[in-house]
Amino acid sequence: MSALGRSASSKKGAATADRHDLAILGGGLAGLTLALQLKRARPDTSILVVEKRKGPAPLATFKVGESTLEIAGHYFCEACGLRDHLDSEHLWKLGLRYYFPAGDNRDIARRVEWGPPAPRREIPFKIKTYQIDRGLFENELAERCRALGVDLRDGSTVEDVELGDGDADHTITYSGDDGEATATARWIVGATGRAAFMKRKLGLTQDVEHTINAAWLRLARLA
Repeated sequence: MSALGRSASSKKGAATADRHDLAILGGGLAGLTLALQLKRARPDTSILVVEKRKGPAPLATFKVGESTLEIAGHYFCEACGLRDHLDSEHLWKLGLRYYFPAGDNRDIARRVEWGPPAPRREIPFKIKTYQIDRGLFENELAERCRALGVDLRDGSTVEDVELGDGDADHTITYSGDDGEATATARWIVGATGRAAFMKRKLGLTQDVEHTINAAWLRLARLA
């Protein structure tokens, strides 16, 4: 995510009917968790989330390989208050496991293993890791954000952002079923994922020498 803002307050008379403290571009996992975290910590902060996808996310096949490490499990549970949902609707997994060297390491049974002892919910680990149904999780995030007063506008595509000078608000132009509209905000956070709207607009794209790839497949059943 990327954020832009200003430290001063809006000039008198500069506010509009569609003015927010914060505008988050993108209502996926990053954008929604940030909105939820901020609303829990600062209930009076007005937050606008502009999301391209319209309606609830599809379940199960929405994303693949959605498992958390301990740091994400802690963030979701503590900062976002989602422990009840994760424990009841998703799967607890064993998390990171470490295998220490033994000889030439060919026999994994000889290597000392360190990690949680068993996949049982009743074990009182405060920091858990989870296997998440991404669609179900994002839909829960959206519901909780709206319940706390986040202005989540789905089915809306960000067309442009005009950055304000000095202490002026920033202006977001977006389009949806009702045509084109604008909103203003003191702060803007770019959370559009691969679309990288703010990164491209500000020319922050850089080449990465390290090639990173991932591949996934689905099996109907195991033989």
